Amino acid sequence: MRNHDVIKELGIWRFEPLDAKTGLWRFSRYRGPVIVRAVNEQHARFLVAEKFGVGAIWNGTYLQAGNPWASPLTTTCEQLTGDERWPALGPPEVLWFEGPSK
Repeated sequence: MRNHDVIKELGIWRFEPLDAKTGLWRFSRYRGPVIVRAVNEQHARFLVAEKFGVGAIWNGTYLQAGNPWASPLTTTCEQLTGDERWPALGPPEVLWFEGPSK
């Protein structure tokens, strides 16, 4: 077996927006709880932003960009352990979110 074929156990992370009504959330298609399998918290934040981010927005004068998932000021993040619904073995990915992204 080659080294890159080995499946590693990753962390399971739960994110929850603190105040999804603030302006920074216009940069996300989704504003609810998310479960992610990732190497660490920073990697999990990247995966969530990649899945739900909208990219830069033109405001008529200049481009604006943001990522509410990147900051502990806009989301809570906790590592989950022992929850059999979310296996730690597998690829890094968003495992669950509540309802469709817009």
